[in-house]
Amino acid sequence: LVIDASVFGNLPTPILLAKAQLSKPTKVALAKTNISTVTLKVPAGTLVAYKTTSTWKDFGTIIEQSVLPLSLITFTAKAIPTGNQINWATANVVNVKNIVLERSGADNTFSYLTTLPVTATQFIDISPLAGDNYYRLSSIDNDGSLEVYKNIAFVKGLNNEITFYPNPITNGVLNVVAGDAKLQSVVLYDLSGKKVMVLNNPSHTINTQGLAKGVYVLEINSQKGKVIKKVAVN
Repeated sequence: LVIDASVFGNLPTPILLAKAQLSKPTKVALAKTNISTVTLKVPAGTLVAYKTTSTWKDFGTIIEQSVLPLSLITFTAKAIPTGNQINWATANVVNVKNIVLERSGADNTFSYLTTLPVTATQFIDISPLAGDNYYRLSSIDNDGSLEVYKNIAFVKGLNNEITFYPNPITNGVLNVVAGDAKLQSVVLYDLSGKKVMVLNNPSHTINTQGLAKGVYVLEINSQKGKVIKKVAVN
């Protein structure tokens, strides 16, 4: 509520009275010097009046409270071993029902990721998009209105492409390239589906000298995905 102080006339110390329903009045004494307006933060249903000499004069009842919108103070994201970790800090968490987190790839098209309580300050995206990931927050007020914040958190994508060479294998060595992702296992099957080689946490150079000539199914598992392809040994 903003009140024009000229209504107080020449009173040296006018007094405001703010009285919410079923509560004790709150009196505010005002210094008259250089006052042009008086601002009160009061809830809905508050009766506001002012006193001149011995008479209270009514300003009326506040119908709607003015609430500052939720402020997004910090908003960051980073890659961790289990995905992308998004952190944020907010202020003025009043009249806010939920927080919505959205995600976009390089095409700048944001889509829904999750809904969180207003008390949340962190989320881990365990299945980030391939390549770069962009995140933004929105807030949903109790009346259903939505506010989208301009702050964007960014996580640069890893090079997760898994390849191998040569094919066919001619020198007894298979080279596996997994970009920035860590290799977890390499498995070779014959065409009947029988496992003929299993390597856990292997190096990027696989010794195949013990394999008979023929065609095999190669399964490469990394931190970010799986590749299954046929490979020949000559």
